[in-house]
Amino acid sequence: DTTAGGPILELHFEEATIADTNAIGQILFTGSDASDSADNIGAQIVARASGADWATADPHYCPTSLEFYTQNAHNDNNMGSPHMIIDENGNVGI
Repeated sequence: DTTAGGPILELHFEEATIADTNAIGQILFTGSDASDSADNIGAQIVARASGADWATADPHYCPTSLEFYTQNAHNDNNMGSPHMIIDENGNVGI
């Protein structure tokens, strides 16, 4: 509800056509310490278009899923597939 007032964080994706499975926004949680100068990704949230219906003129018909990624405590990349998904119908998959 944007009428409640107060600050809003908006991630805007501008593209000629938003297609099924396009990532339309991401939040990365990164960090580094004194022993490593690289920014290491610990977690990620991705908003992804779900379906080809984004091309409609209705601003409320934008099916989207949220994907949640976390990194484990091993040396392998555990960010290849999401650990939890909330689909466009609100169903949660773990």
